[in-house]
Formats: sequence, structure tokens, C-alpha cells
Amino acid sequence: MRQLFLVLVLMTTSLVAFAQNQSQPLQQVNKPLEINDLLERAAVQADKYGDSFKDLFAEERKSIEIYDKNGNLKTQRLVVSDFVLYESQVEQGNATEYRNVREVDGKAVSNRDKRATELFERIGKAKSTSDELKRIDDEGTKYDRDFRVTGLIFFTQTLVSREARDAFKFEQAGRETINGRETIILNFQQIKSTPKITFDFDAPRKLQSSEPLARGKVWLDAETAGVWREEHEVFVNSPLASSPLKIIAQKFEFARSEFEILLPQKFTIEFFNPKENKDAKNYETTISSRLIQTYNSFKRFSVTAK
Repeated sequence: MRQLFLVLVLMTTSLVAFAQNQSQPLQQVNKPLEINDLLERAAVQADKYGDSFKDLFAEERKSIEIYDKNGNLKTQRLVVSDFVLYESQVEQGNATEYRNVREVDGKAVSNRDKRATELFERIGKAKSTSDELKRIDDEGTKYDRDFRVTGLIFFTQTLVSREARDAFKFEQAGRETINGRETIILNFQQIKSTPKITFDFDAPRKLQSSEPLARGKVWLDAETAGVWREEHEVFVNSPLASSPLKIIAQKFEFARSEFEILLPQKFTIEFFNPKENKDAKNYETTISSRLIQTYNSFKRFSVTAK
């Protein structure tokens, strides 16, 4: 039976511009108060990040890998799209990712401009925001087979958002230079559930004995507090397993841009299926699928009056 994991990101995208934070770089972040200050500045950068997508576009290359129950690669797909942010015309402040697919496994998609025109004619008749955004998501993921993940662009900033970060414990883990910039590394551990981040995973009911929780590291720019990198895994605890079961692993990487904000470069997300080891009388997990999304340099739309 096909196993499928879905990440459900329950969040409202803020499209309000914020003034640039002019705080000086931290010299030390050993005290909790200083870590809180760093995270508050990171939240300001996250707000700017969300606002920056209003008029940006990029080429997205999406690699989808599906594995069999033993962890062997079964199928692979490459989808190339023009990627933009679609803002709801029904309710301001809501948005989703729109992909105008150009190529699938090296073959050009026919009539894509016509399809795009017909899509926007249909969504113009949408009666609700959820219906409107679902039509956008369905079109952009129609070539993804049975594997569908949306919302990663926004999800990558959820950790440092004011609404979600109280669900995590942060500790300083050192410093590292990334692309010539000094970064502060914070370890984090989710200590309670939050409605801003939920995970729905396919596993035997007897293994779903605890809420999925996340743990990992985030690399913040020492001066601006922007996110350069985040790595984390999502796990569940079960009395049937000798150690926490990893169900999701994610890595988000960002790069400099011409817009004074760090923007997406590469996102990797892996899903794992719980598997019973009858000899060891234990449960473990094997990889079931992998998604890699890469972006070229983001550009700004230009409008020429005629």
C-alpha cells in the first residue's frame, strides 16, 4: 500500500512591509535575554522575507524521488517551473505558491500559456479563499504524481516567527562562516505543539502515541539575524521503538540577493516510513521519498507602460 506523508503548514502569510532593522551585531549570545533579542531580530527579517515575494520570480527545479519499502529508489521526476507568489484576490493577506510548469522530465509542457489563462479565468470565479488557493496549488503540483508538498517557501521562516517560537527551546551552539558572513548557530528543540506547525503522517495507529516534534539547528546572520540555513528532523516517541522515530528530515539553504534579504537557494525534505523489525522486536524507519527544490537568482517583475 502506498505510503504518503504530508506536511500541513497552517499559517497566514503576512504581506505588510516592515522597516529594516538597524541593530548592531551581537558580540555574545550566552544569556537567554540576548538569545531572545537575536530571535526578535530574526522575526523582523522573517517579516521582510514574506513581504519580499510580492513581485519576485525565479526558475524552480523540483526533483522528486520515490523509494520502495526497502529504501531503494523506485521512480524519479524533474519538474521545471516559473515560480511566483500568488496573492489572493478574494481575501487580502493570504497567498500561495504558483508554478507555471515548463518542463517535465526534460520534455516541454504544451499549451502552458493557454492553461495559465484558463486557470486564472477559473479562479476569478472562486467563492472562497480556500477554493481559490487550492486551484492554484492543484495546477502547480499536477505533475508531481502522488507526492505533493506545498508551502515550503513560507514554512522555512516559521521557526523564528513570533507566533511559533515559544514552542521551542533555543541554545547557542557556536559560530560559523557561511559565504563570507559570520553566523550564530542555535540548537532548537520543540517542547510543545503549536497550531502554526502541524504534521500528518501515515503510520500504524499503535505508533502514533505522541505528537510529532521537531529538533535541529538554525544558522542566523550575526549582523542582520537573517536565516542562512536550517536543518531539522521531526520525530515521534513510541514505547514500541527503542529510540525516537524520525519521520521527516528537512534542510533549508538561503543565499544573498539584490533585495537586501536572504532568499531561497535549495530546500531538501525527506520522508520516512515506519517499518517493523520483527527479529529485533522493534520499529525503525526507512526513506520513502525525497523532494529537492532549487532556485536560480530571484528577479523583480518590471512593468513597462505603453
